[in-house]
Amino acid sequence: MNQSPGFVDPTKPDHLCLLKKSLYGLKQAPRAWYQRFAQYATKVGFVNSKSVASLFVLHRGKEFAYLLLYVDDIILTASSNTLLRSIISSLKSEFDMSDLGNLHYFLGIVMQRLTNEMFLSQQNYAADILHRANMTNCNPCATPFDTCAKFRADVGAPVEDPMLYRSLAGAFQYLTFTRSDIAYAVQQICLYMHDPREPHFNAHKRILRYLKAMITQGLHLSRPSTTTITHTQMPIGLTVRIHVAPHQGIVSSLVTTSYLGPPKGKKLSHALVPKQNIEVLRMQSHKQHGYVTFYLSFIVPLPKPHSFTVTM
Repeated sequence: MNQSPGFVDPTKPDHLCLLKKSLYGLKQAPRAWYQRFAQYATKVGFVNSKSVASLFVLHRGKEFAYLLLYVDDIILTASSNTLLRSIISSLKSEFDMSDLGNLHYFLGIVMQRLTNEMFLSQQNYAADILHRANMTNCNPCATPFDTCAKFRADVGAPVEDPMLYRSLAGAFQYLTFTRSDIAYAVQQICLYMHDPREPHFNAHKRILRYLKAMITQGLHLSRPSTTTITHTQMPIGLTVRIHVAPHQGIVSSLVTTSYLGPPKGKKLSHALVPKQNIEVLRMQSHKQHGYVTFYLSFIVPLPKPHSFTVTM
């Protein structure tokens, strides 16, 4: 550590400045660090994502790399080991950092590498939620939500601790990253966070009891099965037809089509070949590449191949 430029005391070259407040306590510290890192990442060829500020993307010919920054933790993945080692070496030459090897744990999510797949789990995080709610030894439940229950905003006595209700609801939302099976139940209880009542808190407890029974579950990420995508330009817009092979559980497809947008006055619509509960969400348009991105997902068992069409 050296004295600050412009404040060097030649009579006391070995002395240092005494800060009244630590660097990490300053409000400007996180932003200054991010700007410093983003400046260097851009210098070596990374492009900052427009939708996620902490994501940086690098393209070198047919090779690519993704870098995710969270404070001073970095997740880095690349299409080849050569490119990966090159980026790590470049970062080490600029910043004081260490390579921790393959990713195993990040922000409460445990990653396990299996044969041809990766298993993501938040088991420890779920156990912590049970402990915070004082329901570690609760009776397990087979389902996260009572589908026959009808909630109202003004029925039931107010809960004694609304902050606990909201805190657990927020924790449930983070848990849905790897536990989409509780997504609907969490959505229902979040509707009443402004004025939670006892029936709503009972729904909280049911989710907790379900987590107790299914605490080891998580998200399996494997290589995609047979998925074919074809598209054709139509007068009213772009139609994308997707075929998904049989799969049990969650099926997700990220569809990117080279189309600048629908004609004026046309709204996004979707026509399903089989009647399935499919949610179509329009994501941010990558204008610099002329792409429009859609994320399609449905949480249903598929006993046979299914096809559906998305039309702009």
